[in-house]
Amino acid sequence: MGRVNVYLPDDLEKRLKDFVYKKTGSFRGQSEIAVEAIKEYLEKHEQELEKSGNPCEASA
Repeated sequence: MGRVNVYLPDDLEKRLKDFVYKKTGSFRGQSEIAVEAIKEYLEKHEQELEKSGNPCEASA
C-alpha cells in the first residue's frame, strides 16, 4: 500500500479529527476516511479531465 504525506489546513484537520472521533469513537480510521474521500474526488473529476483532453482545462 502506498503512502502519501498531505498537509491540511488547521481547520480541515480539526474537522477530519472531529468527524472520525464522532463516527468511530477514537481517532483511528482517518486513513480509511481519507481514502474514501480521495476515491470519490477522483471518480468525479477524472471524467472532467478525460472529456476536456487538456489537463489545464479541467477544474481541480
